Amino acid sequence: MIDRELIESKIDIIMKNLEYLEEIKNIDIEDFLGSFEKKQATKHSLQEVIEAFLDIANHMISSEGWPRAETYTEMFEHLCCPCKFLKESDEEENCIGT
Repeated sequence: MIDRELIESKIDIIMKNLEYLEEIKNIDIEDFLGSFEKKQATKHSLQEVIEAFLDIANHMISSEGWPRAETYTEMFEHLCCPCKFLKESDEEENCIGT
């Protein structure tokens, strides 16, 4: 079963960091490049966004009982095209959109 609170908390992390990134993109490039703190904060924000997306994808895959993704790319392929990863016997029962 998908944990709605977990998904919402991850979306909150994504949104908070995207707000920071939206602000930081307006800083003069020379000021940005000259600031170790701004560069580190930007890297950290990007990392948190990526991790939150991966956490959401992994949670949804495991909640649905789909096969474990072997790569990060495969995680999102599972979500976009789950039927591709199911055994024929499971396909009709578990495939989204059928």
